[in-house]
Amino acid sequence: MDPVNINVSQDQVETLQMLLGIDGSSEAPPPDSDRQDAIIVAIDVENAPRITKDDSPETVNAQIGFAILDTKDLSNSTAPADIKTYNFVMGNLEYYRRVSPDLLFGESFNLTKKEITQKIIDLIPKSRNIVLVGHDIKADLRAGHALHRLLTLFGIPFRNLHCAGNDANFTLRLLLLLAIHPLENKCLSACQEEMLTKLRQISHAPLPRLNPHSSNLTVDLRWQARRERRKRKVQARLQTLRERLEM
Repeated sequence: MDPVNINVSQDQVETLQMLLGIDGSSEAPPPDSDRQDAIIVAIDVENAPRITKDDSPETVNAQIGFAILDTKDLSNSTAPADIKTYNFVMGNLEYYRRVSPDLLFGESFNLTKKEITQKIIDLIPKSRNIVLVGHDIKADLRAGHALHRLLTLFGIPFRNLHCAGNDANFTLRLLLLLAIHPLENKCLSACQEEMLTKLRQISHAPLPRLNPHSSNLTVDLRWQARRERRKRKVQARLQTLRERLEM
């Protein structure tokens, strides 16, 4: 890979490597250690200036995306680790129906600001070490390169950007590869090589063809049904017009 100039500090990269078990340690940390007790959470907000205002109305159309990776899953040999993604949509139902089909992962929820706050509390356990990947890191990534260019550069499959859940998922995938990048072509232990393989698989996992979750599938089906109804109406009008012309 060609040299990449990305404004992420060395301390941030080293912290990620430690949490992911790919730092200088020759052995894997025990499952109950702090290094293997972290949950990495990437956050993305669409329409952030309006949703973050204290007096913003519940009718504001906005999205908050969460992508979550539990580092304990990385050391679990029986179940593959994956990124869990959520998309919380504020605003009217028409906005929810319009943006939900863009979500590639997880499930989209139409919630109020208060409900979103409770959902976030329920998703993130208080007893675990939480690492937030939020606006500051993402802003740094975008300072010199567009997100889509970095995803392309690192070979991460992507589409439907500017959907909060998707962007959070892609940002977390990218962050994993940023942690791996300095270790490429270096002499590593077997444990480190195994972990690097897992992280590459997560980052380069193919995109789903169709979101299987019911909320998005329902939105897709409603849209298709509406299109079919319009098509039938047009056909009926054309048939009526032909019949009149034949009289």
